[in-house]
Amino acid sequence: MADEILMDDIDTRRRRAAFRAAHRGTKEMDIMLGRYAAAVLPELTDPDLARFELFIQLPDPELQGWLLDGATIPAAAFAPIVANVRKFHGL
Repeated sequence: MADEILMDDIDTRRRRAAFRAAHRGTKEMDIMLGRYAAAVLPELTDPDLARFELFIQLPDPELQGWLLDGATIPAAAFAPIVANVRKFHGL
């Protein structure tokens, strides 16, 4: 029973993260993060999902700088996500 509750919780978090990634406010980030999220969220474990949830809370200009402009990523925890999103989109 407890495992079912935990799975429901992580599934809810995945759906919420997918929506937030695809509905950010700027079309570029909606497309980049939305498509990436749709592809990877079903496989993310709880710690990786938690990191992604924090990542998508950051403002679009900051994320766009990291993803598109090659700006330095001051948060080492987000470097793997940035690298994976860039690789996913062939950047």
